[in-house]
Amino acid sequence: MKSVSTIATTAPSRGPDHPTWVQQFAHGPQGSHNQGGDLWCEFCVVADCGATFHLNEENAWITHHLTHLNHTLPSTLVCWFCDDYEFSVNERAPPDDRQRNFVDRMRHIHGHIQEDESLTVESMRPDFYMADHMFDNRLIDEDMWRAYKSYTELPRHYQIPGTYQNQRPLGAPLTPPQQNDNWAYRPPHELANEERQRRRAQRSRR
Repeated sequence: MKSVSTIATTAPSRGPDHPTWVQQFAHGPQGSHNQGGDLWCEFCVVADCGATFHLNEENAWITHHLTHLNHTLPSTLVCWFCDDYEFSVNERAPPDDRQRNFVDRMRHIHGHIQEDESLTVESMRPDFYMADHMFDNRLIDEDMWRAYKSYTELPRHYQIPGTYQNQRPLGAPLTPPQQNDNWAYRPPHELANEERQRRRAQRSRR
């Protein structure tokens, strides 16, 4: 994997009265979240998924996310931690381009976690493009979508009750650097089979 050395590796600071995205759900319908492991699932909040992976299991971690999304991927995505790039392809892009775009975004996120040991699931911020995509494709219901979109980084005294003050600013440049790796498009059935094998192997180790 190409080293990500020019990006900011820490999330913006929050005020003492500002809960993290995961903390907002700590006592919600999905319960608590597993914080073990080097790499966690993006959907620990909205799907109560406790899957974790080691840093050297990057491809399995990415495959796990593709399976969650039923291989129906957003055309636009952002990072969990920084606002440096917008990962985007044309709305009519074929599945292989969408998968490549998603993989680039996940490898970028992996680079943050690999370089900054202080980053945990509590550091993760929501991707509102992902929220809209999941709602549009009936992967989450309206209540979860509203909860997802209710996250804001504004201090409480600046928030307007009943409104969504949730837009994360995106800074330049908007085009992320190309990742130099050997990921090639993999069809859904191949990735689903790999995920099943991973789960069987995990159960056999218990």
